[in-house]
Amino acid sequence: MLAGAPQNQEIWRVRAGRFRIVYQIEQERLLVLVLRVGDRKEVYRRLQQRKPGPTE
Repeated sequence: MLAGAPQNQEIWRVRAGRFRIVYQIEQERLLVLVLRVGDRKEVYRRLQQRKPGPTE
């Protein structure tokens, strides 16, 4: 689980070379949401700027 994520969300990450894939799993709907893919230096900074949508 990603440290610093909002308390009501379980956000995960996976490493692929110098890139990071940040995702969230909605188990009740069997859905994987890819939130961000990018260079490791930028992906977390931009994730913090992300504003919750209407379903969050």
